[in-house]
Amino acid sequence: MNLKQRFQHDLREALRTQDQTRVNVIRMLLAAFEQTQEMMGKQAFELSNGADILPDRHQMLDEQAVQAIILNEVQRRRESLDLLVTGGQHGHAEMEKAEIAILERYLAG
Repeated sequence: MNLKQRFQHDLREALRTQDQTRVNVIRMLLAAFEQTQEMMGKQAFELSNGADILPDRHQMLDEQAVQAIILNEVQRRRESLDLLVTGGQHGHAEMEKAEIAILERYLAG
């Protein structure tokens, strides 16, 4: 099972079990993957100087790129968590902690 299939499978499972936090995290990851793939395709197109090549929006992300995206999302949530705790918004902070836990499971493998 490739990475995209794994996340799509996990999304279906989260939808089936009605785990809304997990659904949101996986959808966010899939969107981040797609955005990165599109950016990679545009960069490849720009490097080719437009030599009759169309931008490839379906560039495949390798394991290292996926891990980097997930690490970036964990870092963003940790920064947000710090701000929420400082601001006294403990309910939102708990949601950030739950999302970090889900993301860290993907980093672990």
